[in-house]
Amino acid sequence: MDRPASGNPDQSFRSNRVMLALMYSLLPLALVILTHLYVQREEAKLVDRFRYNTQVESDLNELLSNLKDAETGQRGYLLTSEENYLEPYRGAAPANDTLLDRLAQRLSATAVSDAQLRNLRRLSADKLAELAHTIRLGRSGQLAAAIEVVNTDVGKLKMDSIRSVIADLRQGERERLYGNADDIARLQRRSQAIMIVSALIVLGIFVYIVTIVRPLFTGLEQRNAEIVAQQQLIASKNEELEHFAYITSHDLKEPSRTISGFVTALSQDYGDRLDGQGKEYLDFLRQAAQRMNDMVTSILSFSRLGQSETPVATDLNELLRWAGEDLQRLREETGAVIVSDALPTLPVRASLIKLLFQNLMGNAIKFRRPGVPPEVRIAARETPEHWEFTVTDNGIGIPPAQQHKIFRFFTKLHLSSQYEGQGIGLAFCKKIVELHGGSIDVRSEADKGASFIFTLAKNPANGAQEAR
Repeated sequence: MDRPASGNPDQSFRSNRVMLALMYSLLPLALVILTHLYVQREEAKLVDRFRYNTQVESDLNELLSNLKDAETGQRGYLLTSEENYLEPYRGAAPANDTLLDRLAQRLSATAVSDAQLRNLRRLSADKLAELAHTIRLGRSGQLAAAIEVVNTDVGKLKMDSIRSVIADLRQGERERLYGNADDIARLQRRSQAIMIVSALIVLGIFVYIVTIVRPLFTGLEQRNAEIVAQQQLIASKNEELEHFAYITSHDLKEPSRTISGFVTALSQDYGDRLDGQGKEYLDFLRQAAQRMNDMVTSILSFSRLGQSETPVATDLNELLRWAGEDLQRLREETGAVIVSDALPTLPVRASLIKLLFQNLMGNAIKFRRPGVPPEVRIAARETPEHWEFTVTDNGIGIPPAQQHKIFRFFTKLHLSSQYEGQGIGLAFCKKIVELHGGSIDVRSEADKGASFIFTLAKNPANGAQEAR
């Protein structure tokens, strides 16, 4: 009996079906991608509208503030005859012309808003003309006549009219803003629905292909079971992280907000009935609620550290300079001196490494010896796989028996009354270094300063594997 020239016909048929399934799967996937792109584009448009609405609110506030400042300057001039009081008045007209032109571009184009804006332009010019009239009277020696005009209700009525028009414009923009927010929410729900449909399509294609291919490969069922187990584990971990983030950002913050709210209410409503000790208790409660809120925020920030940033080749000298600028005020107050070797360019998450330098230098300045200006030195040394950095200070130091505690979360070696802080800075430093494939340690003795030594991997991918 002759053998077929080619392989098993059933096997070939199944293979062809797999190829067809893969080809047909491209159509729904392409549709999903196009839909995602459309939703992203619409969301970008809505975000622009939201930004414009916010800018309109700011411009209206600035316009009203300019008129108030001009009126205050006019009254100061009439009372003192000093020209420097008229600076706000002189700048009000050109500034408001610019604001009104900008509002014309930013306001939502409706017949009502256009009419309101024209009315606002007229009222603004009328108010400035009224101020100019009284100033001219004052300059011509008719001070009594100018003050008589000011004492009438004319100026107040003009400002009331301006406030009324601005309030109407704000209300209209806010209503449109709320409409924009509803549009964004609908788009987000639509996007979530598309993601679910996408997942179902991909899952359906995957199940279809596996069903056909399974007889062709030995051990596929075992491998598939491993993949499913890994997916379930990842899904479980993601669910735990999401639950943690929710608990942190909502459930734990709510009690502190409630406490703060009631403390504020008690202080406002019953503060005059409390003695000194009662007011002190309320202040303790307010501070405790704020500390709780700060701790919850720190936990949330720690859990999200490094999730949204990828390593990019960055000059560490620039990051160190930016970190030093953020500490400028503290450096000036303490007379701190910071000296650094030339640092390399490495692929890093720039915002995290800046935070790392800022925390280490900030601690070096904060934990200084009384009467001794802080001195901080940053040194760098290259090794085959890493760059090693040392941040050395002349501060109070850390006793060897306590050094194993300092990288723990919410661990403080000193009372809050001595040194401010939540005890999280070094925990952040440890996680940042580990995200970059490195490690961190400390060498110190009490009253003899401290040296923090940390490493950053030259190759982030290899370093991350080592860190795990």
